[in-house]
Amino acid sequence: MNYNELLKNQFSRNVIVSIFVGGFLGIAGAFGTSDEPLLNRLALFIISSLIGSTFAFLTSYVLDKFINDDDRPIIYHILFLIIMAIPTTFFIMLLASVFFHFDISLKRYLWFMPTVILISVFFTILHSLIERVPFQTHVVETSNETPKLINRLPIKYRHAIIYAIKSEDHYLRIYTSIGDELILYRFGDALKDLEGIEGVQTHRSWWVALNAIEENQKDYGKNFYLLKNQIKVPISRSFTKGLKSLNLL
Repeated sequence: MNYNELLKNQFSRNVIVSIFVGGFLGIAGAFGTSDEPLLNRLALFIISSLIGSTFAFLTSYVLDKFINDDDRPIIYHILFLIIMAIPTTFFIMLLASVFFHFDISLKRYLWFMPTVILISVFFTILHSLIERVPFQTHVVETSNETPKLINRLPIKYRHAIIYAIKSEDHYLRIYTSIGDELILYRFGDALKDLEGIEGVQTHRSWWVALNAIEENQKDYGKNFYLLKNQIKVPISRSFTKGLKSLNLL
């Protein structure tokens, strides 16, 4: 088994982390469950961790369509915790009633809620550390070879110039001099396969080629790059300092 490939897979990674955290909580007898049978504790916490991880993934998937955590991190994470805690608490209460014969009631639901939110905070921090993408830049051309990413595009784009790439869930939107194309590819892998092109990452979901930038713009306090194809590429606060250090802002 190729463990590196396994760990690169987001679903597999979430399952592994959930089992590890759930197992630790079960063995430790967390939240006053130390007197319960070990197998019951393990089952409850591992299944609860998997459920919480699933709802966390679904919540972030929906929130990402309406709000950006780079631009409004506090609002994003508050909404994230509240939205995911509501259904997660209900399912954990059901599980507890099965394994520990707890009663199902509004009072019990409200009793579980703070614990679920506390664990959710831990998962949020852990997820951020695992998924965090460091500042990426290829401002100096590394070779004259064609970037590997070009070979993943349809034939008609093979001789086009890459202007920018944008992450859209598990897909990439590739903007070129002759149009754009959507392909199934990880953003992190694409950054590596862009070696050879002068460019910078401007946002958690955007990378832009320097020769594609027409001008810098500012709109309602937010910075953008306007590209040759008239696409506006956002610049998030977390990347602003690095871009300024490169004299690109």
